[in-house]
Amino acid sequence: MSEHAAVVRGRHLKSLASFLQERPGGMTALALLPPDWLPQVTDASGLDWLPVERNLVITRAVYDALGPAEADRFFRDHTLASFHGPILKTMVTSAVRILGLAPASLARWVPKAWHLIFRACGEWSLEEVTPGARQVTFTLGGLPAACAEDPVWLRSVARSLEAVLELARVRGVVALAPRPRGARQAVFQLRWSGGGDAAKPPLVP
Repeated sequence: MSEHAAVVRGRHLKSLASFLQERPGGMTALALLPPDWLPQVTDASGLDWLPVERNLVITRAVYDALGPAEADRFFRDHTLASFHGPILKTMVTSAVRILGLAPASLARWVPKAWHLIFRACGEWSLEEVTPGARQVTFTLGGLPAACAEDPVWLRSVARSLEAVLELARVRGVVALAPRPRGARQAVFQLRWSGGGDAAKPPLVP
């Protein structure tokens, strides 16, 4: 595999497959995968990296099997569950302890989390956050063509980002900005109402 090939952690794909098994309709999604998908993912070690196209394939299967609304919920819930998992737990726990539950502060950790799961799959940048503002704008630039041209995968990224708002205990949404044809970047805007509820314990201890 090329040093600069777009890849995803095999452990992340295993987590998606395992999470599907617990969801209504999840086995239908798994049945849509190519015959070689599960064996190659199952055989991968926790440190292995696999072609990012395998992430695109399972994302499409989830949306095809569950439908848009349930698939959106699946990716949001899976990311939230991943905050307790082996890849992200240490980082997320540190973020919450250092920064508290302020959504704008937690959002700054998204690039760190991304690089724990993906490599050569784009670089995140954040616009400067105005104090008191209840929105953060991200740009994911330098995307591989396969990712940039897959609207379903980009939608799943937006829904996954909403887990940051869930962690911060605020109501909100992540919008994917309209993109010109051929664009190799995607712009996401997190918007929320209220602030993190300091009276509630964080979702990640």
